[in-house]
Amino acid sequence: MASRGEAHINTTQSSDKTTVSRYCLSFASTEVCRIGREVPSVYAVGAAQEDALLIVTTVLLVGTLLAPPQPTVSAAEEPRSPHAYVEDLIDDGLRNGRLPHDRLVDIPTEQQGCLVETEAAGAWLRLVARANADGIDLTPGWCYRSITAQKQTYIRNCGSLTARQSRCSPATSRPGRSNHGWGRAIDITSGGKLVGCHSETYQWLVDNAADFGWVNPEWAQCTRSRSEPWHWEWGGIDAGKSFPARHNFVAI
Repeated sequence: MASRGEAHINTTQSSDKTTVSRYCLSFASTEVCRIGREVPSVYAVGAAQEDALLIVTTVLLVGTLLAPPQPTVSAAEEPRSPHAYVEDLIDDGLRNGRLPHDRLVDIPTEQQGCLVETEAAGAWLRLVARANADGIDLTPGWCYRSITAQKQTYIRNCGSLTARQSRCSPATSRPGRSNHGWGRAIDITSGGKLVGCHSETYQWLVDNAADFGWVNPEWAQCTRSRSEPWHWEWGGIDAGKSFPARHNFVAI
């Protein structure tokens, strides 16, 4: 049997000087043959070539469909999804702003409680312990925000739930689109104030936070015109390598 993707032609001449051609196509360990049209022998070669071209075209199409998928790049080399840092939550059937209580941890603060998703909460507490050891104060401000709270925020900043985002001041995510709705974003304060671009705390975070999976995403960094140096998100242990440029959400 011919190898996958090979076409071959057998011709025989009948007594009435016509040629009968048998066209065979082999692919995926299967051979398919058909009988070609009968034509005078003088045209046999041309007819065979014409039908062979049709067969070869079919080989390419069918072979492509039947061939097993070939690896392209390793998982580590593939670009990460804009939502990569919450894929596990999505896979669990959870929704932005509607996390169940058993997926949230209440981190006490001086002024108010701060709900954070369980994995992010553990990483946050380890980050705070390192900061305290270095004499840096990290206090969470805004943390998890429910869908109801996000609706209230949108109405307050934009005028109504149906208002365009371009009318919002400050920039505000629509309900169900805020990073805070996943419980993996914290607006950090230090010394009672939001962390600023030129503060010692911000520089310490830039140098150390990624070790614990926390990053200031690209859109919020101090090189941007509408920076939010206080806004940090948890993206897992590899966050410092790939997370900052993963999405363009607004923070609020």
